[in-house]
Amino acid sequence: MKIDKTRPTLGRRTLLRGLVGGTAVSMGLPLLEAMTDHTAEARAGGDGLPRRLITFMFGNGVRLDRWIPSESGPGYSLSEALAPLAAVRDNCSVLSGFTHQMAGANGHDNGLYGSFSGHRGDYYDATDPLQSRPSGPSIDQVVADVIGGETYMRSLHVGNSKRTPGGGASTLSFRGPNQPNPPMLNPQDVFNRLFVGAGADAETRSRILDAVLDDARGLRDRLGQTDRMRLDAHLDSVDRLEQQITAVPPPCDAPQMPPETNADDNGVEPLESVARVMADLVVVALRCDLVRVVTMQQTGPVCQSIYAMTGATLENHSMSHESSPEMLDLLHQAVVVNMEAFAYLLEQLAAEPEGDGSLLDQSVVLLGSDVSEGLTHSPEDMPFIVAGGAGGRLRNPGLHHRDPSRNASDVLLTCAQAVAPQIESIGSQAGYTEQTVAEIMV
Repeated sequence: MKIDKTRPTLGRRTLLRGLVGGTAVSMGLPLLEAMTDHTAEARAGGDGLPRRLITFMFGNGVRLDRWIPSESGPGYSLSEALAPLAAVRDNCSVLSGFTHQMAGANGHDNGLYGSFSGHRGDYYDATDPLQSRPSGPSIDQVVADVIGGETYMRSLHVGNSKRTPGGGASTLSFRGPNQPNPPMLNPQDVFNRLFVGAGADAETRSRILDAVLDDARGLRDRLGQTDRMRLDAHLDSVDRLEQQITAVPPPCDAPQMPPETNADDNGVEPLESVARVMADLVVVALRCDLVRVVTMQQTGPVCQSIYAMTGATLENHSMSHESSPEMLDLLHQAVVVNMEAFAYLLEQLAAEPEGDGSLLDQSVVLLGSDVSEGLTHSPEDMPFIVAGGAGGRLRNPGLHHRDPSRNASDVLLTCAQAVAPQIESIGSQAGYTEQTVAEIMV
């Protein structure tokens, strides 16, 4: 079939533009048919669509006895901790038994690097082992080196909990030694970075849609029916996001959710609501092809967060060094909260159509933690989930694959190659690998 040369041709970085009080503002667009010169059949089949990588972490590990599925292979039964994944189980491969090779002075630091970089910690301060840094880049930055230059943003880094130990143990993403990419913790900052520009005030944010409407109307008149519907849906979703993160609770005696600036409410972090808004923002950023590499920190390594919604009054890490049934159950409930946030992200990606599938089908989402269990700080049996389809490179339905003592860096290379096949290795020293987990690849 010949390409329809009558339809408009748009660059993938096309932005809607306008002026607010003399200040230029812009808004990204979703991936439209007019942005590619492929035939309709090729686009519908996913040919030429971008692949994405998201890394998602929470600190202090899991309860292995309530995490690992009882069966291997596809059709595995969800464990207690994995129950929130029911709607997206077929999109998830659970990997158990894998061991990171970064044993060193600080279990949490080296576990973080082992789960997301394959490089050992370095640059220790003799008086404070938490001041380590990884000796090489995290997986997201290795992938961004290959695909990050094709989008408006090279990579995006967002976080949830503000309770972090400081130093190297605060950051999931590193460009290289002593080059951290700190996460943005305020959803309004993320919105500004994606759609308005850093430093815009609330009035500018509230008027962005009006400012770009003329540009949107002019573009809409040039688009086909499918692209028009996609543009309209995009503008509606951005409008909802803007209202959600700038909303001020009405004055009343009843407790209200705090405004989504990630501000504490009487000392309690809004972990659940911030996780959802951040996920919504990430989905919009990926749909617009503003970025293809994202890191999401549910909590920092070590996990000094308090999961108040579970009834906990102590920070998570302290509870993990208590062995009472009550403390152990609270730790498990915190893992469930983390998995609910992860499931929400996957569900939103799965609900966003692209080609003949969804954003999730075109993405790789890697979940991990800094230790297997908080009490032991063990590098063995690290919790990993690899979700998504990577444009047909990952198995669907997913499966549970157990491989005791296998190098955790094999998981990292699998995810990296699923997005950027030209990446041949990951890590260094004991964390170096050229092997992938073939069991979850097509």
